[in-house]
Amino acid sequence: AETETIKQIIDTINARMGAIDLSAHKAVALYWDRVKFERSQRDVREWPKIGCRVKSSTPRETSAGPSISIQWYKNRFVPGKAGEKGRVFSTHIKEGTTLSAEKRAERLVAMSQDYMADTVLQTEATFEAIRQEIKALTSARKILKIALNTIERKIEQAL
Repeated sequence: AETETIKQIIDTINARMGAIDLSAHKAVALYWDRVKFERSQRDVREWPKIGCRVKSSTPRETSAGPSISIQWYKNRFVPGKAGEKGRVFSTHIKEGTTLSAEKRAERLVAMSQDYMADTVLQTEATFEAIRQEIKALTSARKILKIALNTIERKIEQAL
């Protein structure tokens, strides 16, 4: 009975992680809608310089569970030769685990163009709330899995 309750809680955490993943993808989509609009209004040299993405994984049943990673990156646009399409090169922006949320947001704004500052701040604020929830759920899931393994071992030893 104890193990079933723990498994149900872990399943609930994993389901919540799925909902968080959708929220993160929606925030990214909103950001990119703004980027696409700005690109349509500006010369390539003035295009937004930073982008974001969400990486999600749904690992095997035996592993830790779903994981979500939110990343920012810096773009560099290289025009193509006559008649060729240009290329985009991106470099991951390290999150800086020792940085506070405010410092991370300031750093991202400093890398972006002035006209994108509000959008970057709003998107990063959403990401920060998502990161905090992911961290709490991941910690809870880890502790519950340890408890589940301990209980299952004790049951096996008692048999």
